[in-house]
Amino acid sequence: MSRYCLGRPGDGVPLAPSTEKLEAAKLIKEAQNVRRTRPDGEPIALPSTDAMQAGAADLLLNQPELFVDRLALATKDGDLKISARAKLVDIATEDVKPSINFGRLTNKVMATADISVSQSLIDHWPGAEANTANIKKMISEFDRSGYLVRKGDRLETHFEFSKGALTANGKAVGK
Repeated sequence: MSRYCLGRPGDGVPLAPSTEKLEAAKLIKEAQNVRRTRPDGEPIALPSTDAMQAGAADLLLNQPELFVDRLALATKDGDLKISARAKLVDIATEDVKPSINFGRLTNKVMATADISVSQSLIDHWPGAEANTANIKKMISEFDRSGYLVRKGDRLETHFEFSKGALTANGKAVGK
């Protein structure tokens, strides 16, 4: 039996059992109960929206950085590798207080991602057999446009997002 946890480790939120075919409604009800009570049945005091927003604003002012050093999927048919980094830069108090201005923050996100996938994994992806022609056409178009680079049996790309603009291998995306 697998187990899952809602909340942070050590905050008194119990692990709740899970099964492979747990109905969505039952899962939602179980999650709500887990979040609301401690193991002894005492209610958990949730912070107010204002308190959560103040905490988020303070966090954002410290210009956090999120990174994934390596996320990989390996199968007998091939592999997929991803590394990514995102950070907020030049955050000013007026960007987050008195309320968080998501429009202004979008232009202050700097992010990169490198993705590498073996052609064999693409060829054997579940459902790919039914769409082989479409997949080959799409990959060919991305390759021709420079969004993908073929290196041997691998397809690779480098994404960057800065000042509200997305590029793939240095080429603007979505323009």
